[in-house]
Order: sequence, then C-alpha cells, then structure tokens
Amino acid sequence: MNLDHLTDFAHLAEPHIYERGKMYFYNNMISYAEIELHEKTAYIEVKGSDIKPYIVEIKQFTSPSLSITCTCPYDKGLCKHQVAALLYIKKNFKQLEKEYKQRYYPQLPMNENNKFIDSYLEKFKPFYPKNYEKADELLYENSVKYTWINPLIQKIKFSIKEHKVEIKNYLTPKIDITCTCMKDFCEHKIAALERLKKLFNENNYQKIKAHYLRAKNEFIMLGLIDEIQLMRFHKFIPNYLPKYFDLITIKQKYIKLRVNVRYKSQIVEFRIKGDYVVSTCSCNDDVSSLCKHQIAAINLLNNLRPSFFQELISNNIQELKQLFI
Repeated sequence: MNLDHLTDFAHLAEPHIYERGKMYFYNNMISYAEIELHEKTAYIEVKGSDIKPYIVEIKQFTSPSLSITCTCPYDKGLCKHQVAALLYIKKNFKQLEKEYKQRYYPQLPMNENNKFIDSYLEKFKPFYPKNYEKADELLYENSVKYTWINPLIQKIKFSIKEHKVEIKNYLTPKIDITCTCMKDFCEHKIAALERLKKLFNENNYQKIKAHYLRAKNEFIMLGLIDEIQLMRFHKFIPNYLPKYFDLITIKQKYIKLRVNVRYKSQIVEFRIKGDYVVSTCSCNDDVSSLCKHQIAAINLLNNLRPSFFQELISNNIQELKQLFI
C-alpha cells in the first residue's frame, strides 16, 4: 500500500513544527500505535510535556483526504505530535498491519483431528495400493483444490482435475465420500481425504469456521468444554477482576462484562451453549474471528490471581484449571 501521502500531509505543518515532529519521530517518542484497517483509522500515543501521552487519531489514513486530531492544546495547524504520528505510520505500516491481523484473526482452538480419516484410509489401503500411489502424485502436482466447505455441518467439496469429490461427516466414524468417477475407492477420494487432513492445520480453515459461527449462530466458538476444562463461573470472580473490567452479570453458565480496550468500551459475553463455550461482543468490528475485546477478556480471565482458584476449591467446587487454552 502506497502511503506517500502521509509524508506530504506532514509537510503541511509549519517548517519548525515539522522539524520538531521529525525529531519526536526519530527520538522514539511514539509510545504506542495501532491501526484499524476496516475503519481505516490509526491511533498513536506520543510522549510530550504532560505525564500522559497525547493521543493522535488519523481517520481515512489510507487516503490523501485524511483527517487528523490530537489531544494537545496546539491549535495553529498540525502539531509536532501529529507530524511524528504521520511519519511513524508511514514507516511502520507493515508491522502494524501484521499486528492487526494477529488481533483479529487469531488461531481458534483446534477441535478437529485426523483419527477417523486415518482409520478410513487404512481400512482400504491393502485393497487399492496403486490408487494410493496415484493419489500421492495428485497431491504432489497440487491438483487437489477445495471449492466449498462448511465446517459446522462437516461438508466439503474438492475439484481434482476433471472430477469432483464430496466428503460429509469427516469428523465421525461415518465418513461419507463420493466421486464423479464412480469408482469404489479411487485416487481422487484418497487425495481429497489427505488434503482435508492438512487443511485442518491451516489458518484459512479456522477463519472459515469462525465466519460460519458468527453468521449462523451469532457467537464465536472458543472450544469444546471437555477440551478446555471449563471452570464454572462463580460469585468470587468480582473480587479478582482487573480495574478495567466491569462485571455486569454472572451466573453459573453465563458471564457478561464491560471491557475497556484502547479507547473503546464494549460488552463481552461468555456462555455455555450445549457442549461449547461461546462468546459474543457488542462491537461492530467486521471480523471473522474473535475481536480484540473478546481476546482481552479471555486473557484477563486467564490471569486471575492464583488465590482465586483456591477459594473456588474451598467452596466444594471441582478442581479447576484455566478458563481457556
């Protein structure tokens, strides 16, 4: 992304202000910065004469028609903090973009495993050894492409040269697989199953999974209860919440919090829904996975003081471990 217009905009400052802002930039006076790509907004904290850093906000920073504000009292055009912020975003955009993606597209807990697929493949291997060799060739040629997938109903479609393969119930012992070649156990089926195993470990699969969860259920699944060893929400939690947590509601299978994360306050909820721990947030961030407020809430609940767990156990609650893996 070309951000040369940020440098041009910084030069709109008075020459002496620009030079001071440039010195602020080179002297590492930027204490914190983050970007919101979907909002095209940047937030930068710049050290100054006050104890608290000044906050610079740049809206539409990807466009020459950007707008910029600063919390300092200077009112004669661009200030030195704004100049430093513009130069910082210009130079560090790639790193800030990487951090943004890590915040908004974290790796979700992996519930999928290969045991049923492996068993299915092993069952037919003695009878179709040549097909397995042909499947390896298809995978080596990168001929196996998935064309459609819905992780919630465990259904995926592959295109393998001129043939189509469809797999259903791939996380159960009752795997259902068909191919347009109409053979009993062809190389296309084998190659598709092997490709599916690798897909489980790819970030894109997790993003698709999260997208369906948000679109269909209005919740983000955090993991199976059995896998994450969920603790029961308890009345002692308020005694150990950090100051920037505001507890609203707490029940045995439900907790509602107000979370302050970098200039924004949002409502985050966790609840047990069937066999899963699910979460939602009041923010309008258009992300396919957990938003930053949910991530903050999970991290903060994970870092409660050890005595919190001792008090829970002393109240005849089962031995508890971390809330989330």
